Amino acid sequence: MSSNTSWEEENNESAVLTVFIDGIYNQDIIIYNGSEEHTYKQALGFLNTGEHSLQFYFDYNKSSSLASNIHIETITIINSNTLNIDEDVFKYSPILYGRNIFAWNESNHTDIPLLMYHDIQFTIEAEPGQEQISTKRITYHIIFSNEDSRVGIGLSDMMLSWGRTTDIEWIYEVTLNQFNGEIIDEVFQAASHTTTEFNGQKLDTHPYLINATANCNFSDAGTSDYIFFLSPEYYPNSNGTRENLMDQNPWTYKIMSQELINENKYEEIQDPTHWEISDTRNYLYIEFSGWGPEGNNISNVSTSFYNDCYIYSNNHNDENIEYSFDTGFGENQRTAIELPENFNPQDLQYLYFSTNLATYYLTEINSMFYLSENYIPIYIGDNIETPNYQADENNPISITINNDILNIDCNEEENGSAFCDQCGICSGGNTDINPNQDLDNCGVCFGNNEAMDCNGECFGNAYIDDCGVCDNNFDNDGSSCISGCFDANAENYNPDAVIFDNSCIYSDRIFHVPSEYNQIGSAVFFASNQDTVLVAPGTYYEEIDFAGKSIKMISTHGPDSTIIIANYGNEVSDTSESVITIRDVTNDTAILDGFTLQGGHGKGVDFEYFISVASDAFMFNDMMYNYIKSGAITSINSSISLNNLIIKNNTATNFGAGVGLVDSYSNITNVLFENNHIPDGNALGGGAIAVNGGTTSIDNCIIKNNSVGLNFYQLNGGAGILCGFNFSDTPLELSVSNTEIFNNSANIGAAIGTLSGNIILDRLLIYNNTGNYGSAISMGEPLGLVVGDINMTIIQSTIADNNGTFSFGLTDNSHLLIANSILWNENGVYEFLSLPNNSILDINAFYSDIRLIDNVNHSNSITSNPLFTESNNYNLSSSSPCIDTGTNSLIFNEELIIDSESYQYNGNMPDMGYFEFSYLNGDINSDSMVNIFDVVLLVNIIIGDTSIDEYDIEIIDLNQDQIINVIDIIALINIILSI
Repeated sequence: MSSNTSWEEENNESAVLTVFIDGIYNQDIIIYNGSEEHTYKQALGFLNTGEHSLQFYFDYNKSSSLASNIHIETITIINSNTLNIDEDVFKYSPILYGRNIFAWNESNHTDIPLLMYHDIQFTIEAEPGQEQISTKRITYHIIFSNEDSRVGIGLSDMMLSWGRTTDIEWIYEVTLNQFNGEIIDEVFQAASHTTTEFNGQKLDTHPYLINATANCNFSDAGTSDYIFFLSPEYYPNSNGTRENLMDQNPWTYKIMSQELINENKYEEIQDPTHWEISDTRNYLYIEFSGWGPEGNNISNVSTSFYNDCYIYSNNHNDENIEYSFDTGFGENQRTAIELPENFNPQDLQYLYFSTNLATYYLTEINSMFYLSENYIPIYIGDNIETPNYQADENNPISITINNDILNIDCNEEENGSAFCDQCGICSGGNTDINPNQDLDNCGVCFGNNEAMDCNGECFGNAYIDDCGVCDNNFDNDGSSCISGCFDANAENYNPDAVIFDNSCIYSDRIFHVPSEYNQIGSAVFFASNQDTVLVAPGTYYEEIDFAGKSIKMISTHGPDSTIIIANYGNEVSDTSESVITIRDVTNDTAILDGFTLQGGHGKGVDFEYFISVASDAFMFNDMMYNYIKSGAITSINSSISLNNLIIKNNTATNFGAGVGLVDSYSNITNVLFENNHIPDGNALGGGAIAVNGGTTSIDNCIIKNNSVGLNFYQLNGGAGILCGFNFSDTPLELSVSNTEIFNNSANIGAAIGTLSGNIILDRLLIYNNTGNYGSAISMGEPLGLVVGDINMTIIQSTIADNNGTFSFGLTDNSHLLIANSILWNENGVYEFLSLPNNSILDINAFYSDIRLIDNVNHSNSITSNPLFTESNNYNLSSSSPCIDTGTNSLIFNEELIIDSESYQYNGNMPDMGYFEFSYLNGDINSDSMVNIFDVVLLVNIIIGDTSIDEYDIEIIDLNQDQIINVIDIIALINIILSI
């Protein structure tokens, strides 16, 4: 088949052929190979003996918008029994729904399944105490055209590790009893590569799955508008890599490459020294096998040209890019080396294998090729004999690829005499470059004598101490000049001191700003652990680093009059800083109390880099500790207490425009977070607060008007609070109490977004937040890139009037408990909804008022209008059904959730929601205020313009004489005047 399309052209990627069998929709065939006649191998499923009709339709709606025709050359129907393949392979092959997390029709232009293959294992299994059973285990795999969770360096990493940018994933595995054919077990690969029991629907014996994540993992729940039913007839060579299937179907390289072009994923200017992907035709692809001792190894594969002195490596000669040889005996692996654009393969000279292993044995070069102009593999190096080479950390393997028949030198002259000198520079001959002219006096290429010590000795140990003396004797450091205290405020200040020796002595441990120090940072510099930096009112333009000290930094008159503005007068850039940085304060607690913090900026990383390292614990933690900062306050690996602050008008590139907490133990009390923003582009989350690991307590705070912009995947969340990734063995812990969160906006979890952790929300008011995936709260994210257990408990809270299709979005690994709360979001269609490609709602509600309570396990809960006093005032009116309908005691799963004393609430039982109803004398209109509006209402009742039947007689009869008259008006006026 063919069509007038091209996979690399936007809006013209493919045409879609829809197949019906006997009038029943069966599958879609994506015509991805454009005008080239291509054989598309599909399965049809079991058909009974007899006549059947097959209908083929050009589906204009499912096709790319510019597709206009499909040409069918031939249709061949093959009985699978005639193939030399186990019949069970066809019987149990999975049917895949196309992915729809970015758009309903993304399957016509990205991440499509190209081919399915299988492998079979025959084993003998037995449970303890049971008879052995002979089993047949069939595993199905799919090669996808791309992996959308990989961009930029993530794609380069795939070329390094596998020599491809396609995604190859196992999808479904079924284990059969060989004796009777019964299914013993069936599992699939769920989000985050977790092996999960299959419980989904089937077409006869064929399981339905859906491509559910950006990195092509699956779910057994959910559907989409595209169905793929690929033939599973392919199987890999026993001795090769999975990529051999691409070699056998070379058109897969074309589709892989065209998708990269369509999605604009190539680096702008091709440069083999950069760790970004370029045109796939600029690579040398190598498959090899070998073995060596087990253990971590740092290795690389590289190549050189006769006419070029540069050595091109699969890790781009960057020691920070790790590549390892597989050390199992005879293990095959593949890699790719980026070469200059339009390179001549005949000029390739050597292939090198380098390693830090004691010994690595290279046993075979299985294949070596590059891609032609039309993306067809062109194999080279046929003359390379099967090697049996040995490498170690001092001796790389060097294999000749081509013999230099023309004797071309590095200056590209035939029979020339130029050569590559020790620094890899083409010199001599006709180059006008003297050999080794870039060697410094220590024999280091381009070293600029930096390896020479202050005595002129190469690689010597001499250094210049603080007194300007050059030697290598640590014992006499500072002995030739005066050391002492630099601080003029200290008792032992020494104006002649040249070296600061931390010997300052103070009459007290209080450092006054500005009376003693003009800048807060100066006071922090001289202060020690548990000293107090006391700051008078004023506006201070600076960025402050606690320098690892547990300092108490306190203002004398609070945040309204004590303001710190960072990055003043400067445009936001890579050099912008947080207002406050607290790092590695672990022995005691750093305290910040009574300031307004604004103008801070948290620098960060490209979103594509973040995605590429998100699954690697070491690289992720390195990024969070060393490359990502937050706007107002950055806290890393510290114990901190933040009190009585105003945090406003700060920004961040990725994480925490207000406060960012990384593996910290934090208490945040009486803080206003307002107008903090993470702009579009590389945004992740935490407009006000971002938490990554550690334990955090938030109490009596207001979080309003914060926002998180978009990124490539629209994977942005938690405009109020983000609970992010956590790789430690201890779950992230967050408790939030007595806090209001409103008018925040983010795509996922506008008020609170969680990716992992144990979260307790006790007496929160969450309203008027706006988000697509959880206008109030998200538990997880919709792309399935991050999967961690999330346990959330909501107590005594009101969550109302948030703006989005659903208020709560949950993944299958989320567990939500609600008690004594009100959830009343009339601006949405659902209160609770599974995030895309999730199906489990684990929600338990007790003594709560929930507008839409379907799919919720609930007890003693209602669905009645809570009767708030008025718009944006969530106090309960006197007739609210939520009054006295909560509980003062709740145990769930043997855990005490609520244990309230009677003094903590009014009436017989606690009310539902954030506000406990309390009658306010004179508050006739129940708006929790006594003012002129109550007087007007009372007058209207007395003169008969308003019916008395709508109001409680005891509230209106202020003097309790059982008569409603002007005396009550006078009583009401007296109440107002006395307030």
